[in-house]
Parts: sequence; C-alpha cells; structure tokens
Amino acid sequence: MARYTVNVVARGRRASLLVVLSPSQPCSALHDSVTSRMPILTSKLHLTDAKTPQVTLYLRAEDGPMLHLQDLLSDVLPDPEEAVYAVIDVSVH
Repeated sequence: MARYTVNVVARGRRASLLVVLSPSQPCSALHDSVTSRMPILTSKLHLTDAKTPQVTLYLRAEDGPMLHLQDLLSDVLPDPEEAVYAVIDVSVH
C-alpha cells in the first residue's frame, strides 16, 4: 500500500487528503477516493452551493499534466510523495 497526499483546490480554497491505495490500482481509484469524500470537502471548502462538482486530477500543479483515470498509479506516480492535485470545478445551477 502507498500513501498519497492529494491537494484539493476549489474556488481558491485549499484542503488536503491522505489516501491509502495499492500502486497497482488505476488512477480512477484515487479519483473515486476524492469524490467519495466530497461531502466533507464541500463543507471544509465552503462549497455548500455546489450542485455538480467535477474532479480532475493533475500531477505536480493545479495546471500540470492531467492524470488519465485508466493509467496505473505505479506508472504515473512511481513516487507516492509526488504532488497530486484534485481540482474541483463546481456548477451552481
């Protein structure tokens, strides 16, 4: 198992999550871990008006290379200490 620190960004606000996953899992497992914590994140980041949050994962920076959800974590994040960003795009419709 590996520990991944995910920096979550939404509307200029920030939080971080610690996610424990097997490196043999796809990036979608990391994405699912972030989205499953959306109720906590929307409260912590004051996104109570968010109706349809969309999460996109990036490597090294908020505007870094986008992670493809089907790639294996061991291929794109061989070092679990590398920065991962989850950018939450929210719709207020």
